[in-house]
Amino acid sequence: MKTLKSVLFILAIFGLFSTSMACKKHKKKNRKHKTEQVSKQTGDLKQELNKKWVLKTMQGAEGVVSGLNGDVWMQINTVENKINGKAPCNSYFGGFSSDYASTFKVENVGSTKMYCESVMKNEDAFFAHLNKVDAFKIEKGKLLLLTGDEVVLTFE
Repeated sequence: MKTLKSVLFILAIFGLFSTSMACKKHKKKNRKHKTEQVSKQTGDLKQELNKKWVLKTMQGAEGVVSGLNGDVWMQINTVENKINGKAPCNSYFGGFSSDYASTFKVENVGSTKMYCESVMKNEDAFFAHLNKVDAFKIEKGKLLLLTGDEVVLTFE
């Protein structure tokens, strides 16, 4: 009887050990699959982000500014992490950092120094927003640049 109990105890321990190893192997396989999915999504967003975007709307002091007529744009180069483009008056350039999933931070923006009286208010707002952007989303072919949860610049 004592021998039978010992054999059953050893079999139970072996069964638990086998189950534990199988679970570890399954978790490792799932973790690898999830990492591959995130990498694929990140790569897709990086590729989609890498183009010229035309500003359609901007959050202004009196609300949303629209009707910018395609004059304001941003070219994003995800290979070199650089941006350049045309603001309402001046050309601009700089860098950015991103995880290509949601974060987007513009860095070291410089611009030409022309003065265009009729659009300087919009230009100042554009650069203020650009310097505060901390996230992005791409929805329905539109690039949304956000400060916190607020969409401040919308590009197509």
